[in-house]
Amino acid sequence: MRLGSVAFAAAAACAARVFAQNTTQWPLHDNGLNQILEWDHYSLKVNGERLFIWSGELTFFRPGVWRDLLEKVKAAGFNTVAFYASWAYHAATPNTTDFTSGAHDIEPLFTMAKEVGLYVIFRPGPYINAETNAGGFPGWVTIGYGPLRNDDPRYTAAWTPYMTAIGNIVSKHTITRGGNVILYQIENEIGNEFLNPTAKTPNWPAINYMKMLEDNARASGIDIPLFTNAPNANGRSWSKDYSNFGAEADLYGLDSYPNCWSCDLTECPGLGGFKVIDYASHFALVSPTQPSFLPEFQGGSYNPWGGPQGGCRNASDADFVSLFYRDNIAQRSWRIAGTAGTSEGNIDPVRGTLSEGGTHAERLGWHLPGFDSSKWPVASELSLDKDGMAFFRADIDLSVPKGVDAYFAFDLDPSTSPSANFRALLFVNGYQFAKQIQRVGNQIEFPVPPGILDYNGKNAIGLNLWAQETSGARVSVTLKMLDAYDSSFDSRILEAKALRPAYTDRSKYY
Repeated sequence: MRLGSVAFAAAAACAARVFAQNTTQWPLHDNGLNQILEWDHYSLKVNGERLFIWSGELTFFRPGVWRDLLEKVKAAGFNTVAFYASWAYHAATPNTTDFTSGAHDIEPLFTMAKEVGLYVIFRPGPYINAETNAGGFPGWVTIGYGPLRNDDPRYTAAWTPYMTAIGNIVSKHTITRGGNVILYQIENEIGNEFLNPTAKTPNWPAINYMKMLEDNARASGIDIPLFTNAPNANGRSWSKDYSNFGAEADLYGLDSYPNCWSCDLTECPGLGGFKVIDYASHFALVSPTQPSFLPEFQGGSYNPWGGPQGGCRNASDADFVSLFYRDNIAQRSWRIAGTAGTSEGNIDPVRGTLSEGGTHAERLGWHLPGFDSSKWPVASELSLDKDGMAFFRADIDLSVPKGVDAYFAFDLDPSTSPSANFRALLFVNGYQFAKQIQRVGNQIEFPVPPGILDYNGKNAIGLNLWAQETSGARVSVTLKMLDAYDSSFDSRILEAKALRPAYTDRSKYY
């Protein structure tokens, strides 16, 4: 016989609407010169709107049909294009620069990119590597100008005319002046801020050099964020989250070639073989309040002298892109749980392997039965009034009578949300039971079986809400009874407590 009473389900639904809230607030940064470009732990912001930078690269000093190439970059799905500039290309002799003859005139590049609909990241050097002779240094600077890439006054006098001239050109096209250049790189693949990165022992000749380059950029009118591109994860250099010796850039970036930068794999011990790399832990250590930024990530490998005939295009083919690029995005989007569980084993072997959020809340156990949220503020609704992420929690009691076989589900209703661009994860006694991405699908109802749901006791319900628009997001959560039947089933003697392990202290994972 089907039962019509839903009294206990309705009571649970009312309880589910009173959630405690915990929101991790990351600082919002700007460089003090403008607020058009801001950034936080999650992303860059342009005029208040989040921007996931997805950039291709165009080497303009290897001349080609610029507009055609830019249109192909845009058609491939990129929203940004990066330009390296070569000091050698623009300064064939000391104390001269050429930004006017032929392809040396780079100003049309910015106009074309803007017309095509691409933001620009500019990388002037003075050292760029970029698989160029001497890393883009003009041949004349390698003789008689002292040690390079430090604060030697001879080297400083050599690079100043070029960096000043190119800074004056680029500054006219920054987004702060109506253009489309959003980031400006200082040097390239220089990771020597410290003599000892762990002890943070300063390397003053390198620090002075970077500070002079940054000051030169500002004096040339560059008021957009400055960033660096570390050659590997070992140096930990130039991040304001890690040190404060005066030459740290606005944004820290990391360079990576996981399948080897060379077709000769002997040049890359330990790399190759399609092995993904844990970048999230590195960024959590060096630049936790900044976006995880890979300004240079493998798109190919160069073929050195003595390398395989024809190169190694298959080493970074479509399979490489599918694996590594997706993994990078996944690490940034969801894998923010740090290194919890990597040394001591799975911190939640019963439920953890079924969850895919990887959020801060999961690492700290906010979603588990027995977690004390009594000191959290009480939220009147499950909502955010701006972009960001919040975690809500409630404990609800159920009491299903003997002889009743009932079936329950949670409804996640997004109909009142100001934007469909959000994600929601629902946890029931530590299990992820709902994933709602409203702009992609229309998942509303999520059944939960007995055993996971305690039919005669307290149940921990958690909701992780991620608003991806400045207008925020809102959902409502309701527990409803799908069906109930007279039955010999007695949920009161169901031995399922082992499926719902309680919270234990996880404070070491903060």
